[in-house]
Amino acid sequence: MVGALLCYLGLVARRGSAVQLLPAARSARGPAMRAAAAGRPSMSPWMRLTAATRGTKARLALGLLLYTAQRRGDVVAMGRQHERGGFLAIVQDKTGTPVEIPIHPELRAIIEATPSGHLTYLVTEFGKPFTPAGFGNWFAERVSEAGLPERCRAHGLRKAACRRLAEAGCTAPQISAISGHLSLREVQPYIDAANRSLMAAEGMAKVAQAFPVSQTTITGLRKTGKTPRKSMSTISSWRPRLDSNQRPPA
Repeated sequence: MVGALLCYLGLVARRGSAVQLLPAARSARGPAMRAAAAGRPSMSPWMRLTAATRGTKARLALGLLLYTAQRRGDVVAMGRQHERGGFLAIVQDKTGTPVEIPIHPELRAIIEATPSGHLTYLVTEFGKPFTPAGFGNWFAERVSEAGLPERCRAHGLRKAACRRLAEAGCTAPQISAISGHLSLREVQPYIDAANRSLMAAEGMAKVAQAFPVSQTTITGLRKTGKTPRKSMSTISSWRPRLDSNQRPPA
């Protein structure tokens, strides 16, 4: 529990309160990971749902799914009665696993901004708790309204939450302590993908440091739009680090 809390606090420190959402995926090996490996920020269609301001049911649903890493059946049952000392303490409906999830500052702000006089955070238009299937249908409508692809579903945000935890450096036991996965093998793919992205980024940083692009070359590209030809002096002065057969120019 302590390890999961420290990991979650690390996620808060690294991500801040900004909502950066990722798309649903069948595994952790998705476009967001490839973007991270290429040194690009992860972008996704989920970002459009952040247009829903705090205080709306859509933003609350989004926050609960992303910041708890729980299944929709557990999210619809959550309410203030589950809050205990900065944690959401629930027993998962599918597996009966008890989990205590630290409440992310952004989630806390969303909850406080959303009016609710009910036992559950999320209720239907008739003031009744959602069924898991009913919530899934309602969430699909919000996805459609936001113009997102049909593949975006509520369960994708559980996967996104696990992926974010892995990218923050959490271990498999720490992720499972939050998500409630019973097998560490189920969360290991998220960590493996995050590690690959990190190693790829570190490797490309070393390449950039070893072979920097000169300001002159960059300026030439901007002016002409073409790849400038290297001068003979530049070509003759270059040699591989491990090539001992070439001598530096006199």
